[in-house]
Amino acid sequence: MAAGEPTGAPRGSATRSAASESSVGTTVSSLMLGVAWGIGGMVVPLVGMAGDAIGIAAALQGLAVLPVAAALLMLALPEGRTHGGEPVEG
Repeated sequence: MAAGEPTGAPRGSATRSAASESSVGTTVSSLMLGVAWGIGGMVVPLVGMAGDAIGIAAALQGLAVLPVAAALLMLALPEGRTHGGEPVEG
């Protein structure tokens, strides 16, 4: 098991792979993965409280809106992408 990897996570987890491919160096990918796990851990109690208040189905439907909102925010990003100062094709 890799250092800093949560217990029970599959060795070739997609989260770890995506973090490693989208960043430079293992320190940055470790920070990205740590932030993702940390935010997830902080959101779970909030979803639980919302589920208690409005019902679990409504709380989970509210979570389903988040990727759509993220996609809409992504559309507002500028078109010109760079990686290390170099233009990225594609």
